Amino acid sequence: MIAGSAEARISCGEVYANSVRNISIETRLAIEKDFLFNNHCSASGEISQSSSGFDFTATVKAIDVGFGGSQSDARQWMQSFCKEHLQTRDRQNELFRFDNTVVVDALNSLNQCRALEINETYITHVLVEPRAAILTVDFNRDKTNLRFRGITYDTAVADCWTTGLTDSGENLRLDNTTKEFDVKRSFSVICERKGTPTKEGSTKFERFVVGLDTNHGPYTVTMPLEELAGFDLGSEYKRNVLALGGEIQQLQSDKSSLTSAVNSLENRIANASAELHLIRTGEHPMGSYWEHLRCKRDLNDYVAKVCGTRKPQLRHLLTHGGNECGYGYYIYACVSTD
Repeated sequence: MIAGSAEARISCGEVYANSVRNISIETRLAIEKDFLFNNHCSASGEISQSSSGFDFTATVKAIDVGFGGSQSDARQWMQSFCKEHLQTRDRQNELFRFDNTVVVDALNSLNQCRALEINETYITHVLVEPRAAILTVDFNRDKTNLRFRGITYDTAVADCWTTGLTDSGENLRLDNTTKEFDVKRSFSVICERKGTPTKEGSTKFERFVVGLDTNHGPYTVTMPLEELAGFDLGSEYKRNVLALGGEIQQLQSDKSSLTSAVNSLENRIANASAELHLIRTGEHPMGSYWEHLRCKRDLNDYVAKVCGTRKPQLRHLLTHGGNECGYGYYIYACVSTD
């Protein structure tokens, strides 16, 4: 990044999009709505007391791109959202909860980034999974006085340093003992997690949170618990396992439904019965075991009455001329599946 160059500067939105790139749009939108609800809505579905004087215009525009209303309209939009989301929010499954941590952390950074931009202070970050986070701090030196107030993180989990704050360009380790100072130029902070080998041969990286504080507000970066097995990230492996688990549950449910349907069909087949009949239509009866139906009578109606509640199955065998209306030969069955 070129210090002070707006063209080269990464936007808050780009950082957020990169952080959640592995999460489906549907899951991300659901988590974003929950995040909005938790920050601005009460448990009863109203705007919370803490957000009673909040201007929702920018927030609503970020969600509803086509929104062009006033501040009052945005507040009404938010009131409706609180009520509707309370009734429609789904119970989170394990996969949703796993992705929820990533998205909420990214949303917190996004909101802090936008708050800093108001004072023309630009802090963004890039994650080099699973090991490092790089924070870049830039500001408008003609309009903004930027003061570094401190940095906080667990030194047992990671080390953070910078080269841009010293005149000599040497590494300067940053921790909670670093004193406040006025910032004169853009700089970057590199934080590298300390991996711990496991018995299985992988490398485990503990959850890491670093907070950089300035006179214009804080900026926080979070890296979730991660494990590196060879070249594979544990988070990707877990996400795939959870997704497959969901598919397995659905297949098991489908199997249960199919088993129930097969059992029902087998029972129907086991209890099925068919009563066979031979019938001849025409002027004179044939006698023997052939039923007789005189000319001009409705064959289908006759068969339906004989079968009653059972299902009739009728098949034509033969037709020949003779006497008043010729003769037709049929076989029919009265089928019961109860």
